[in-house]
Amino acid sequence: MVWRADAPGGVGGLVLLQTPTGVYHPLYDFRGNIVALFDDATGALAEYYTYDAFGRTKIFAPDGTDLAQSAVGNIFFFCTKFFDSDLGLYARPQ
Repeated sequence: MVWRADAPGGVGGLVLLQTPTGVYHPLYDFRGNIVALFDDATGALAEYYTYDAFGRTKIFAPDGTDLAQSAVGNIFFFCTKFFDSDLGLYARPQ
């Protein structure tokens, strides 16, 4: 992972994400939520996200299919916070 040093609390600061499936570039909305990941090698959309008012995340494949979890292993979503699936809570990245 590569973070911008000037991103307060990490919001909107993730520049590059490496997971077991590849390297991805995040796209943000105006609130600092990650709304999509693009594959570094191909530039193709890997998956995209929507959020409700309370930060609950819906994950979608590029074709719009609902996903139960990130197909690429992403753990950063709402406000660029780490999502702990065991606790069901967002946390600040360390």
